Amino acid sequence: MPVLATVAGVLIDTFTLDPAFVLTVNGTSFNNSSVVQFNGNARTTTFVSATQLTAELIAADAATAGTFPITVFNPAPGGGTSSAVNLTVNNPLPTVSTLSPASKQLGEAGFALTVNGTNFNSSSIVSFNGGDRTTTLVNSLQLTAQLTTADMATAGTYSILVYNPAELWSPYQLEITLYVRIAAW
Repeated sequence: MPVLATVAGVLIDTFTLDPAFVLTVNGTSFNNSSVVQFNGNARTTTFVSATQLTAELIAADAATAGTFPITVFNPAPGGGTSSAVNLTVNNPLPTVSTLSPASKQLGEAGFALTVNGTNFNSSSIVSFNGGDRTTTLVNSLQLTAQLTTADMATAGTYSILVYNPAELWSPYQLEITLYVRIAAW
């Protein structure tokens, strides 16, 4: 039976996992048939030695923050599954650089607000004036959020917050302002 001792790279971020991310697994009793498993699912595995394997993780493995078991499976005869070593996937702190548009006319129809920044992922949420809005991930640098006609009904300065829900720590919220104006400036 394989014995899993360590996993190199035991902390990754949800947005940074490159499709070619390679995880190094150290232990004993590995062979050419050993398979590294992420959260119970087999991953493409390369035998390096009886004490080391590498495995290619896929983007879906880092899509959600959390702690996931890494195990090694050796087939029969004499095989089995090792005990687990946990891999932590972080939900990173978002940063916001710009909004587009940064202002709208009073009474305009609802629209898709574009939020540019970094560390966005599929769990990122845009909040307008204290209320979460339907948010779409474009990529790790851009989100869109659907603002409503009701959001444009009163002139003023409104807070736009972007946060990644806390699964491992408290959320970080960055405030940026959207102006709803009465007349063109």
